[in-house]
Amino acid sequence: MSKQRKNPDLWPDDLLQGDKDNSLPVRILQEQSDFLLHKTENLIGARIEGRQPSGEGRGNTCYVFVLYATQMYFSYELFFIEYAVKSPYPVCVSEVEDFGFDKNQIEASSEQSFREILRTIFASGTTRRIIANLVEQSRIVQSQAA
Repeated sequence: MSKQRKNPDLWPDDLLQGDKDNSLPVRILQEQSDFLLHKTENLIGARIEGRQPSGEGRGNTCYVFVLYATQMYFSYELFFIEYAVKSPYPVCVSEVEDFGFDKNQIEASSEQSFREILRTIFASGTTRRIIANLVEQSRIVQSQAA
């Protein structure tokens, strides 16, 4: 008769007991998405979609920040971010040339610099035009449907 062994659980019991990291770039984007929805009176929102990382190596995570009209199917991919899971800074922000940056890809070395890059992107004329166009298209389609 063979004796069956049970493999021991080697993971700590308190594995998920740590504090949430509010400085994670994806969490900052989620907060900004909530602010956008409020500022546009629920007309324009933003969602964060996971994407396949473009960087070499393991452990990277990639997201795209997508603006969308809440009442219609209009959307626009505003920019991408990519960072390492084990250390989220630096974070690479790409597709940003239209927002006044010299290059199409820039790096934020800290939470503060990431927030400053976002502030620049959100305040740019390009972002304002995109939001205005999404709102106007939504209003036109809604008025035709009424």
